[in-house]
Amino acid sequence: MLSIYYGEDEYSKNLAIQELKRTLGDEEMMSFNTSNLSVTESSFDELVVLASSTPFLAPSRLVILDGLFSKYSNSKKKSFDGWEKIETFIDEMPNMNHILIKDGQVRPSNPLFKRIKDKGNVREFTPLSISQVRAWIHKQMESRKVTIDLDAVNALVEICGNNMRVLASEIEKISLYIYPDNHVTVEHVKVQVNYVKEENIFSMVDHILNGNYIKARLRLQNLLDDGMDILEFIIVFATQLRRLIITKDLMLRKIARSDYKKQIGTNSDYAVNKLVSHSSFFSMGQLIDMHQDVKTVDLKLRLEGDINKKRTQLELLVIRLSQYKSLN
Repeated sequence: MLSIYYGEDEYSKNLAIQELKRTLGDEEMMSFNTSNLSVTESSFDELVVLASSTPFLAPSRLVILDGLFSKYSNSKKKSFDGWEKIETFIDEMPNMNHILIKDGQVRPSNPLFKRIKDKGNVREFTPLSISQVRAWIHKQMESRKVTIDLDAVNALVEICGNNMRVLASEIEKISLYIYPDNHVTVEHVKVQVNYVKEENIFSMVDHILNGNYIKARLRLQNLLDDGMDILEFIIVFATQLRRLIITKDLMLRKIARSDYKKQIGTNSDYAVNKLVSHSSFFSMGQLIDMHQDVKTVDLKLRLEGDINKKRTQLELLVIRLSQYKSLN
């Protein structure tokens, strides 16, 4: 049997995988009968061996194959290093066993996806809209017999967006924090929700702009290990670069410093001073080039489904951006 789970909502996708495991057998025994393969590190023959093996004291064996469609997303070949044979193997494999192909964003025109999508259960996991996120928060609170103010919901959405894994973690922390009470206010959210991550992102941006790649790289690794959404960093950095470009323009046009906050869109003197300091080290052309580089990577990341390739793209971007200051 074949299932295909793809899309950018990793949290919901992983929940669905756990649910699939429960339907296939006892949770403990399925842990002995579940194999994880990465297309970049495995071969079709390895998949055949695992998916053809008799389950051990369980009704089924599950093989999770990660990144099949992403690896060949731009391929126009009819041969895919042997992986095209999965199309016929699905019909030949033992009925009690199950193959799950897990991937990120997949285009409908993907050649391998087109060949095998009709042979199994296909589910797409797209990020929730903001209104759906709000409804999801209410549902999560209700499941814990907790009520929540609208301001608190809005605060959670503003901080976490539609990163469901982060939201689930924050909701769990808040519900434990207020116990034995059963009502969440915006004050609870402000006290308990993790602002450190956002501060760390801005700290990494500072290291990049200061040309300190080693510190930026260490901060990036910590953020990724803590579950930072890669696109979240891209958005923060693109926003900061836009502000730097505006600041540089104000400086070049000799606009009065008293007008900076209004033009930049901030009420913070600290933020203005920081932007002026960083802008002075770069030419307008460099800032525009940096912003264009971030926009290009942003597009690539949104089209890339392989999380490891996304990380590599981000790390290469940090290297390039960290070098700009040394060019002056």
